[in-house]
Amino acid sequence: MLDGALGVDSAGLRNTFGVRTFAVVVAALVFVPTAPGALGARLAIAPRSPLRGVAATISLFPYFPYLRADGSCCRNEPADVNYPWRLQLLVPGGRRIALRPRHVEPYRYAARVTFHTRGRWEIRIANGYESRRDEHTLIRYHGPRLYMTVR
Repeated sequence: MLDGALGVDSAGLRNTFGVRTFAVVVAALVFVPTAPGALGARLAIAPRSPLRGVAATISLFPYFPYLRADGSCCRNEPADVNYPWRLQLLVPGGRRIALRPRHVEPYRYAARVTFHTRGRWEIRIANGYESRRDEHTLIRYHGPRLYMTVR
């Protein structure tokens, strides 16, 4: 009786439930983005051997690695992704500096840095790498890195 008073019968509820379930499943399949299998990046710095106290530009170029037609690895295709990249600079004395490059143009992120210490520096991508223990920093990192000498 209460169902008839509201204008909804039990068959209508079952049909509505089925339609809603179908709509949720379709929306999940259509609107969920697919994640790329892998994302790599290449680092570059200009000028190649910066001077102490002079600004330099660190560039990061993301790419997707694809297998070649013969099955060998890899054909790197530029990737225009919006990703929160993080860089880590290792000062010659061992201190680490965190850096966030900006998306400046398609296929390129960049950060402007002024080096105040002479010597050999290491630039590396910090995404996907977390270590709360400084003594294991150099042992655990296996990603892209760039070495350069500040004169």
